[in-house]
Amino acid sequence: MPLPMDLPVPGSIKGSFDLDTIPTIYDVAILLNAVFFDKKFPPNSLFSLGGTDVNCDGSLSTSDVVVELNAVFFDQRIICPNDSPPSR
Repeated sequence: MPLPMDLPVPGSIKGSFDLDTIPTIYDVAILLNAVFFDKKFPPNSLFSLGGTDVNCDGSLSTSDVVVELNAVFFDQRIICPNDSPPSR
């Protein structure tokens, strides 16, 4: 069964794990813990694969960290092909 690629928390954006809607270095640290220390999160939480898989390839890896770093330092939005367009 494929995992949902959208965040389960209304109003949140992909890559902002602390729910402030802005990807920051704190979010990078959370993602690094998930990738390198194999932190397991509840399946329906913000930190499930659907929330932490920021490069949208269906797995959690160092590639997700690179995408997150680009979002933080180069102000690039994280958008997956299956994501719905942001509401205005």
